[in-house]
Amino acid sequence: MRTNNSLKNMATGLISQGIGLVISFIVRMIFIKTLGTDYLGVNGLFSNILTMLSLAEMGIGSAIVFTLYAPLANRDIPKINQLMNFYKKIYIVIGSFVFFTGLCLVPFLEDLIKDTPNIPYLRTIYLLFLLQTVSSYFFAYRKSLISADQKTYVLTIYYRVLDIILRIAQVIMLILTRNYIIYLSLWVGMTIIENIIIAYKAHKMYPFLKEARGHSLDKETKQEISKKARALVYYRIGGVLVGGTDNLIISRFVGIAYVGLFSNYVLITQAIAGIIGQIFSSTTASIGNLNALEGKDKTFKIYTQMLFLNFWLVTFCSVSIWILSNPFITLWLGPEFVFSPTTVLVIVINFYISLSLQTTSIYRSVFGLFIHGKFVPLFQAFINIVVSVGLAIQLGVIGVFLGTMISNLLTVFFAIPYYLYKYGFNKSVNDYFIRYFKYTIIALISAVLTTLLCNQIVEITLTTLVIKGVICLIIPNFIFISCFCRTEEFKNLYELLKKLIQNGKI
Repeated sequence: MRTNNSLKNMATGLISQGIGLVISFIVRMIFIKTLGTDYLGVNGLFSNILTMLSLAEMGIGSAIVFTLYAPLANRDIPKINQLMNFYKKIYIVIGSFVFFTGLCLVPFLEDLIKDTPNIPYLRTIYLLFLLQTVSSYFFAYRKSLISADQKTYVLTIYYRVLDIILRIAQVIMLILTRNYIIYLSLWVGMTIIENIIIAYKAHKMYPFLKEARGHSLDKETKQEISKKARALVYYRIGGVLVGGTDNLIISRFVGIAYVGLFSNYVLITQAIAGIIGQIFSSTTASIGNLNALEGKDKTFKIYTQMLFLNFWLVTFCSVSIWILSNPFITLWLGPEFVFSPTTVLVIVINFYISLSLQTTSIYRSVFGLFIHGKFVPLFQAFINIVVSVGLAIQLGVIGVFLGTMISNLLTVFFAIPYYLYKYGFNKSVNDYFIRYFKYTIIALISAVLTTLLCNQIVEITLTTLVIKGVICLIIPNFIFISCFCRTEEFKNLYELLKKLIQNGKI
């Protein structure tokens, strides 16, 4: 059952991400041609501001989802109802807080932008972003129940169908009106519709939710959630300040137009990260179920297989982004929208560092290791902001990305695997870093060989882009398979794939 649910989550997620990727590129191209890069920069800036406001969530969602794994595995309906009723009340408070805090920022919006662009109704645009964000909080608890029950594929299907309808409507409105307010209003409206539909679906899937009202959570569980949430606050703050401040720093110290340029690379890296994320996050609830019912030895064995697959995919994707992103953006939007190769290299290194930690981060969450190393994200955020601002003033936009890279390498790069191995697996973290070093050496060799070969192709056309894409597909994967085909992790993955093809299940 765990494997079947993971496969459904993974398959629907990958298909959804693929469709979404194509649609996003089309919409972005039309957006830039109809509205320009300043609007694109404002879009990225306000998204980051609302990301900062999401700090109000304080990690309570992750803490409650973690506590849902065991009741769902054991079908403990009363406990689930108690948790969901508590979750609902908490998120009403959080949503209200985010809304009123967001309103307080309205008078200061112009102070966040260097050389404020001539964009009318800037505050109305911000308020639409705020409304879209807040509306999601009041329905979050139902989505989390479906996800924790290993049925993320249900959410994915509804989201993608509605997203396709939204994007078609947005493109039509952009072409007909060139009006950003209408573009955003459609987004807000569809978000509300999606949340209502998911809420209805959750009640159909879990009829017992109708009985959730009046179920009070016991004091001991509240204390456990509070304990984990307090630790998660630091992770939440660190994650938001690292991931949510780049556009703010670029906007304030470099210029809003650079936020627009960066957002094109973000679209590419986040789309690819989303595909990788679907592969691994689709198994999160299943890992939680496995950990709740079986021992750590089995969990560690699955972890090493996932870690190997993680590095394999991240190597292939990192090399591909490095080689293909600038030629692709040149053909897609024009040469004036690309960064220098050095800047792209730093973006790719950040992508590699971040995504290579994905499996380890998932397992840390599944084990509920929120308390251990809780101050690390704060150090990461502090280093990131100080170094990014300092380097942005000295070096420009590349300095912001260097700040992110340095903060990652000095903190979470070591801390996340250390605490997982020590408190989750009860093993030496040396095992992890040996694996990391081994996989990264192969990644570097793959990148160098692919670069040397692709550099022989100077002309930028659709044909040469496809040729480079084929080279990126062949070289990194061939090297990875050649080097690791005799390892236990590769053999186990091969056997798993063979069983899935033969039987459709395990």
